[in-house]
Amino acid sequence: MQDKIYGIKYDPSFKHIFSNQKHLRMFFSDIFHETICSIQYRDKESIKENKNLRYGICDLLIETKKEIIIFEMQNLDLRNLAQRMAVYPARIYASRNPGKYYRKVKPVKIFVILNYPHGSPKVLKQYRQLEIQMGEEFGRYANVSVWNIQEALKQKDTIDYKYALLFNLSDYSVKESKFILQTLKKESKFRSIVEQIELYNRDLDSYQKLKEAESMQMTFDEATAMIKFEAFHTGIQKGEKRGEKRGKFDEQVKIIKNMLVKGFPVSTIIEIADASEQLISKCQKELSKS
Repeated sequence: MQDKIYGIKYDPSFKHIFSNQKHLRMFFSDIFHETICSIQYRDKESIKENKNLRYGICDLLIETKKEIIIFEMQNLDLRNLAQRMAVYPARIYASRNPGKYYRKVKPVKIFVILNYPHGSPKVLKQYRQLEIQMGEEFGRYANVSVWNIQEALKQKDTIDYKYALLFNLSDYSVKESKFILQTLKKESKFRSIVEQIELYNRDLDSYQKLKEAESMQMTFDEATAMIKFEAFHTGIQKGEKRGEKRGKFDEQVKIIKNMLVKGFPVSTIIEIADASEQLISKCQKELSKS
């Protein structure tokens, strides 16, 4: 039995909904006030070239006649997001190998949907600074725009609020989610998106992917919180930096081993546990001996 209805915030449904060009154009127009046309989906998941960079992946890579668009959903407070935003356009330009024809290089626009819990003023300030910094460093060739779901949920009766509800449907009860969908389905603008969300949730294979994505998200949150808590707690107990570092390392190893046992890929463990491939390999060897 389905115990909840999932919206657009998890990777499977995010890519499913926005692989539809009509939905993508409408969202960009309503939220980012950008008009895009002649869309070509270059990749549904741009894979990092060097795992040691730890810069993750973007969710959708899109090209138009005038620009290249990176579209990313960010549910976790990953500390390296600013670095990733700078690396994305650099990697795209390097892969194009423009040679002497730099005038033909298309600008890269990065659009981030931010969904950190609570939408704290500190987090928002950091992202506003990131938008300004990217503009100053790259000019028209690379810039970042951020839309914060948590802030949108405070703006009732706005278009942003309605989209935010569709993203975070799983945060509500099944009854509440159905009411949200039924209400928005009455609006012609949202009817197609709502129907796709309903169909995706009814398909058993798709629903299982969403359950797994949610489970992985929760594991990420737990792993990050445990590392931070244990490091702090151990440091207080021992009252010295050495003890804090040792406690953090021991907990990091514990998290790595737990994630290995659960079958997480090495690239994911590198991202979440902030671990080197050497440490992960060592943990794998220890697990194989036990």
